[in-house]
Amino acid sequence: MPGEAAAVLLVEDRSNPNAPRAPGPLAWIGGLALEVEPKDRFATSPHTGELLSRSMARTIGDLTSAGGAADLVVGDLTGEDFRSQVWGDAYVRLRASNAATASEEWCPALHFGAIGAATGPVAACMICRGFARGYGSSGAALVWLLSDAGSRASFWVRRADA
Repeated sequence: MPGEAAAVLLVEDRSNPNAPRAPGPLAWIGGLALEVEPKDRFATSPHTGELLSRSMARTIGDLTSAGGAADLVVGDLTGEDFRSQVWGDAYVRLRASNAATASEEWCPALHFGAIGAATGPVAACMICRGFARGYGSSGAALVWLLSDAGSRASFWVRRADA
């Protein structure tokens, strides 16, 4: 199987009360927000975090309206300049708007290397295992992702009992 990593998530539709279910969920995933840059990572003009910050602000707003607040951010930093540039700019924008409240950041690449398209599912699994071990006092985390083609995405993961 080609790829750099893999993660397995069991996703269930909870809208049908008669559907068979696995034992209780570990977490809920929601607030998916996507923005697309008109340029790819190899563009000569500077990369800003405007679209990532917009995506994350929507995700944070969705989590807040669901009664949650994240104290953990899991990001798609890999050591590549363009990712650092986009995240740094997005973080400054989020702090300026008081949207960023997380006090801790995890980067899957520090533990597994750059894992490409698997970063989102791996981040969700890392967060679920972190919750099971008692990490993250708020019981919620934000995930942000970048693609080489220009996509900027974010979502939240919330402990099922939070």
